[in-house]
Amino acid sequence: MSYYYYLNSDGPDTNLQLYSLHQAKRYWRDLRFDYLHDGDKTADLKERCVFVVAVMGLSISQLLGQNPVELSGRVDFPVPLFERLVDHHGLDSQLKQDFQKFNTYYNACRHFGRTVDGSGYERIDSLDYKLTEWLYNFGVRVWMTVIQIYAKDEGIEFEEFVIEELSDDDF
Repeated sequence: MSYYYYLNSDGPDTNLQLYSLHQAKRYWRDLRFDYLHDGDKTADLKERCVFVVAVMGLSISQLLGQNPVELSGRVDFPVPLFERLVDHHGLDSQLKQDFQKFNTYYNACRHFGRTVDGSGYERIDSLDYKLTEWLYNFGVRVWMTVIQIYAKDEGIEFEEFVIEELSDDDF
């Protein structure tokens, strides 16, 4: 059985959450570059913001599912997984509120659609570059929080894992 959390994706081994993080990072880097030059006139700005949030959220959902506080018969949803992680490790409770905000937009991006009251579009309408930047940076913070927790475990080696230094050559 594969475990899907190897540090690279060579051959039959893979790391789904790290690959998703890498894609979010790549698309964010490109969006950021274009936005700095073109501002609100950036080509496909809304679509690219949605994509970055959706892929970052996917990576976090996978990361939390791979690193639950306790195992159960099924993989739980990201919010309860993250809340248990925060509680179990005595982290700042503000992280839970920030994660709720992040998850609200992640869900809007992946469950996009029409609703009777229009709420299905409201969050997407409010998603702009600045909010995407906050969501992306919070996603990186979640990653670093989880990595810092598990880096303390004996036999785990994360010294060389630096999100900002991940390059396209790493995949």
